Amino acid sequence: MPPSEIVRITAGPASHETPFAPPYAREYDFTDCNSFLPAGVSVAADTKPTLFRCRIDPDGSVHDVSLFRSSGDAILDKAALACAERTPHQEPISGGMRVQIHWVGAISWAHPPYGFFEPSPDGRTAAGSCKSRYPPGAIIHHQQGDTIVGYRIGPDGNSKDETVVQSSGSTFLDIAARACVHAFKYYPATEDGQTVELDKSARIEWRLVGL
Repeated sequence: MPPSEIVRITAGPASHETPFAPPYAREYDFTDCNSFLPAGVSVAADTKPTLFRCRIDPDGSVHDVSLFRSSGDAILDKAALACAERTPHQEPISGGMRVQIHWVGAISWAHPPYGFFEPSPDGRTAAGSCKSRYPPGAIIHHQQGDTIVGYRIGPDGNSKDETVVQSSGSTFLDIAARACVHAFKYYPATEDGQTVELDKSARIEWRLVGL
C-alpha cells in the first residue's frame, strides 16, 4: 500500500522548522484544483480549506460530494466540490479488503497547487497533529532516512496499531516515526452507516540539513 501521508521532519542550521509536507503531497494521483477556479479569482494564503463529505468506492473513485464545512468563500467551495468529484483517492482498505466508505475530505486553499487532503477534525491535515521532532540521538549520530509505518484509523478516527514496515536504519528515527503516526487524527469513516477501521501507511522522511 503506497503511503497516504508523507511527512518530512528536518533538523540542523538550515532547517526552517517546517516538519510537515504539504497536505497534497501524495503517492497516488490527484487532481490539481487550480483549473476549477474561475478566471481572475485570487486566493488569500490564510484561506481555510473546504471540507466535504463523500462516498469513496472500492476502486478509489469519489461520488456524492457535498459541502461539510465552508472555507468562507462560496466560489472556492463550489470549485472544491467540483474538483473533489474528479479527484481519485486511494482504494479504501479495511482488514485487507477493498471497501466502500463515506468519509470527510478537504481541499487545501493555503497555497498552490491547491489539492486534496484528509483532514483532522480541526480542519488541518491529519499529519499536522504530529508533535514529533528530530530525535537528539539521531542528530548526534548523523542519522537520516525514511521510515514507513503501517497503521489503522480506528472507529474514533484516531491512529492505532502502528508498525514499522520499512526501517530507516535508525532505531531512534523508527521509534519517533511511530510516535508521530500515533498522533494522526481523522474523521471516522463509515460503511453502511457503521464506523469502520481503515488500513493506512505513512512515510516519515528524516533529513539533516546543513550538518
